[in-house]
Amino acid sequence: MQDLAATVTADEFLARWQAQRLIGAKAYRPTELWTSPHLRERGFWETVETPDGPRPILGPQFRMSETPRAVRGGASALGTAGAI
Repeated sequence: MQDLAATVTADEFLARWQAQRLIGAKAYRPTELWTSPHLRERGFWETVETPDGPRPILGPQFRMSETPRAVRGGASALGTAGAI
């Protein structure tokens, strides 16, 4: 398996498995998830305003119609958060 995996892309490897009706999935890097049309369409990403401009954040893991999540802002800048 390692020899085969070293010679083909992850997508080719997965296609070969699926052609044989085997169960398999690709493990994505976080940078690959950002560009996923599927995750964007499902609202997986949200945007939050920060002092440095808008930044993407993960959307909620689940959605509840009666109590939707409300993001109030980005994280504090490094070294500016007050004592708890």
